Amino acid sequence: QNLPVLRFSDWETLPYDSFSPHQDIISDRLNTLAQIRDLSAGIILTTTPSALTRICPEEHIDAQRFELKLDQKIAQ
Repeated sequence: QNLPVLRFSDWETLPYDSFSPHQDIISDRLNTLAQIRDLSAGIILTTTPSALTRICPEEHIDAQRFELKLDQKIAQ
């Protein structure tokens, strides 16, 4: 059976760092969380610290999600 494989990236920062994770990491994590909601089965690759970290509520994921498709028209 072909199961989708998703990657849930590590923050790549330490708890006491004074800077935020890179925007690409944040986007990848939000994208993975959004895809998880639509899956019935799959494989998620992550690190132990990422698996043990609390994640944001589903409402936040929905609010931050923005998806464009090829040839999609945007109303002005």
